[in-house]
Amino acid sequence: MLVILAHEKRYLFWALYREFLEDAIEVIVDRRHQARRREARTSSIDRRRKWIDEHLREQGWAIVGDDVTLRPRVEWILERAAMSRAPR
Repeated sequence: MLVILAHEKRYLFWALYREFLEDAIEVIVDRRHQARRREARTSSIDRRRKWIDEHLREQGWAIVGDDVTLRPRVEWILERAAMSRAPR
């Protein structure tokens, strides 16, 4: 499973990295600073990219992976971390 943090949520990286280390969940920060140019392709990769971009913009993170048993815990930790560790 992979957790992608939006650039503006990068302050959460180390806390989440340590939290998910034992579960082998990788945490990365989105390094893109500009929107990608639009192309007329509609492959499954492009649909997934669009989904990830929407989640990064709306929530500040995206979770990639199909582990349905682990996903609710990951989401709960992300929400808790975002509320308790907001930059001052």
